[in-house]
Amino acid sequence: MIDINLFRKENRRNLSIIKNSIKKRFENETIIDLIIEADENWRKSQFEMEQLISTQKYLSLLISSKKKNKEDFQDQIQEINLLIPKKIEAEKKAKELKEKLDNLLRKVGNIVDEDVPFGKYSDSNKIIKIWGEIPKIQENQKNFSQLLLQIDNGFNQEKANIISGKSGYFLKGFPFLLSQALINFSLQFLMKKGYSLIQTPCFIKKKLIEKISGNEDYENSLYHISGNFQDDLQEKFLINSPEQPLIVYHQKEKLIPENLPLKYAGFSTCFPKKEKEILQVEQFEQIEQFLIVSPYSNLSEKFQQEIISNLEEFYQLLKIPYQVVLVCSGQLDQASSKRYDLECWFPSFGQYKKLGYCSNYKDFYSRKLSIKFGKSKRKKKQYVHMLNGTLVAIQNCVCCIIENYATEKGIVVPEVLRSFIGEVSFIPFLK
Repeated sequence: MIDINLFRKENRRNLSIIKNSIKKRFENETIIDLIIEADENWRKSQFEMEQLISTQKYLSLLISSKKKNKEDFQDQIQEINLLIPKKIEAEKKAKELKEKLDNLLRKVGNIVDEDVPFGKYSDSNKIIKIWGEIPKIQENQKNFSQLLLQIDNGFNQEKANIISGKSGYFLKGFPFLLSQALINFSLQFLMKKGYSLIQTPCFIKKKLIEKISGNEDYENSLYHISGNFQDDLQEKFLINSPEQPLIVYHQKEKLIPENLPLKYAGFSTCFPKKEKEILQVEQFEQIEQFLIVSPYSNLSEKFQQEIISNLEEFYQLLKIPYQVVLVCSGQLDQASSKRYDLECWFPSFGQYKKLGYCSNYKDFYSRKLSIKFGKSKRKKKQYVHMLNGTLVAIQNCVCCIIENYATEKGIVVPEVLRSFIGEVSFIPFLK
C-alpha cells in the first residue's frame, strides 16, 4: 500500500509522480480522484469522531470534579447520555470510510522507478546482461521430460495423476538426489553470504494473505484449505512461495536500525494453483532471498543489486547460460517498484526461461503490516523496506540442468553438486 500522504494537499506536487506511475502500469487514473475524495471524507469523519470523544472525556472529568465538590452533575450525565449514541455512530462511520479508503489504496501499485523501461508487454523488457555460451540445438533435441524418463523413469506424472490428480509427479532415483543436492547447495551458498536459514509454514491465514495480495486475485491462484485446525477456525491457503509468510513474519514490530539488514534464506514446499510455464506441476520446493533494510540512503536499491549479484554467481557456479532482464512497467506485479528476472537457457525451447528474480518492494508491504523502522516517537512514522528474490525453484532448475548437461549417454552432474551425491559425476541413461 502506498502512502496516503502523497495524495494530500500539502503534498500535491507528488500527484504528478503518482499519475506517471499509474500511466506506466497502464491503469486507470480516475482512481486518484476517488482516493482524494475518500480521504477527505474519512478525515472529516475522523475529526468529528475525535471531537465527540474529546467532549465525552471533558464531561467525565467535570463529573468527577463535581462529585468531589459534592455539586450537582445531572446535566453532564444527560449530556453524556445524548452524546454516546452520536459517538458510536461516528465511530462506525469513520471505520466504514477508512475501509473504503484502504480498499481504493489497495488498487494502486507501487511507484514505478524512473529507470524501469516503459511498455505493456514482455517484448519491452530490457536485456541487461547475457552470460555463458549457448550450445547448438541438436537435430533431435530432447526435452527434460524425455531425458528424465531415460534415467530409470526418474519422473512419473501418469501414476501421480491417478493418485493426486493433475499436475502431481513422482521424482525418484538420481533426479530426486539431484534435487536434494540442489537444495543443500543453495542453502549453503546463501548461508556463506550471511543469510539466516529459515523454513516457512506451507499455509497462511486468509486475513494475512488478503493484506499482502492487494488487488491480486489470490483465491484463484492459491489452494484454499477448509476445516477445523486444532480449534483454529480461521480460513487458510497453501502458499505458492516462501516469500508470503516471510513478508508477514515481523508484522506490527518496530525493528531496531542496528539490527538491519535482516537477510533470510527462506525455504518451503510451494503449491501454485496456476500451472507453470516450464514444469507443469503444482508442487515444488523453492528458496528465496528475503531482505528487510533501512528506508534511508537508497539502501534498498543497493541491496537489490546484491541479490542480483548473488543470483548471477549461483547460476555461474552451475555453469548454466542465462540473461538478466529489467522488467518493463506493464509487466510489474503490484508490489514491485522495480524487478529483474534471471532467465536460463533451455535447449528444448530454444530460448531463455525465468528461473530467478529480484523485486524491490520498498515500504509497500511494511506500511500495510505496520513494520516500522526504529522506535522513534516522532509524529512521522518510518517503515522498513523489503526485497525478495527467488534464488531457485528446485524442480524447474533440475530440468534446466538436465537439458544443459545432457550427452548421448547420460547426464553430466555439475561440479558444485557432486559432493552432495557421493561424488557421482555422471548419470547414465538406462533406456
